[in-house]
Amino acid sequence: MRHLTAILALVLACTLTTACDSGGSAPVAAPTPAGPPAQPAGSKFTVDYMSAGFPPVQVEVLKAGTGKMVVYGGMLTMHYTGNAVGKEPYDTSRGKQPKEVGAGVGKVLPGVDAALIKMREGDHWKLTIPAELGFGDKAGPKVPANSVLEFEVEIVSVE
Repeated sequence: MRHLTAILALVLACTLTTACDSGGSAPVAAPTPAGPPAQPAGSKFTVDYMSAGFPPVQVEVLKAGTGKMVVYGGMLTMHYTGNAVGKEPYDTSRGKQPKEVGAGVGKVLPGVDAALIKMREGDHWKLTIPAELGFGDKAGPKVPANSVLEFEVEIVSVE
């Protein structure tokens, strides 16, 4: 009975480590954060900002990505188009080089940052960003003060 227990323990250990087939240690790939499953195209949901007290960002998935998850502080390249609701775009990367940014580190509007850290490579989302997470009470030539913004964001690559 002791021998059977020892054999079963050895078989289990070999199965878990996958090292027994070659007699040595099998290389083990470092796990990559898979994150939650991709949101399917057409789905709608909200993303909360990183601090309490702000209204959520509304998200509509235009295309579901299948690549790596964006991680907080990680670098990514993206295409984007931004406009105040009902207005012409005030900025876009379409037809230009994609923009390289760090996710969640304050280099883009807070509402965009909140969504970026939920996305994956290949995702193409339409964001509706409340004024508090956009430009707030600041006005510009194409963006009135306290405007709700619409952004289309497509993650081209994740580093």
